[in-house]
Amino acid sequence: MNANSREQLVEAANYNNGFALTLLGLYLINSQEDIEAGINVLVHAADAKNVLWAKNLKLYLRTFRDNIELPIDYHALVDSDTREQLENYIAENDYWAMTILGDMLYQGRVMPQDRDTAEELLGRATNMGCLYASELVNKYGLSTAKAMASDILKKFKNTNNPKYWILK
Repeated sequence: MNANSREQLVEAANYNNGFALTLLGLYLINSQEDIEAGINVLVHAADAKNVLWAKNLKLYLRTFRDNIELPIDYHALVDSDTREQLENYIAENDYWAMTILGDMLYQGRVMPQDRDTAEELLGRATNMGCLYASELVNKYGLSTAKAMASDILKKFKNTNNPKYWILK
């Protein structure tokens, strides 16, 4: 994660965005920059913000305390409730939730791989200004155009615009 992305992430975590807190905790642990602080941030996201994925990560850390494998997000399960919570926040345009789910779907490690949806989510998050999502788009060689087209279609569909049929 580059310095600008990290700064944006820290700022969102300071505003108590639960998914930003989760990503910050993961970054601190996985990069081994400050494992204890990372664990504390994850616990805060899990307990105070009720982020289900952070709860799963916390459970992984507690269960495998002596044999933790990095990166830890490759080992924490994503159950249907966790995915539903992410999707609910995505529906509210939380670009940190988009970034988390998009990255997981692209990698296909803790849930079935779906690169099309990953590209759309990471593209949307990038178009909304998430610098870390932009890094992932570049890293994975994705495009933001698909997400932009999808957003335009949703906008026209939601307003019952008579020109929507042209865009379908």
